Amino acid sequence: MVEMMSIPDISVARDVLDMIPDPDIPVISIVELGIVRNVEMHESQLIVSITPTYSGCPAMYFLKMKFLKSYMRLVFQMSR
Repeated sequence: MVEMMSIPDISVARDVLDMIPDPDIPVISIVELGIVRNVEMHESQLIVSITPTYSGCPAMYFLKMKFLKSYMRLVFQMSR
């Protein structure tokens, strides 16, 4: 049986965010670009605050999905 982490890990989330490239400038991470404003825990929930580079930025959904997929993959690999 594989035991998953029950509480999200902020340091893992920050590492994942630092690996996500900006869709327009792929040599810069979204952290380096300043899109990621804050990563925090509220009770047992991980909250990642990101700010689009411009109003109505279509990449926001892509960035959210990229983070969730990458974070879940990494947490699963760590639990093995």
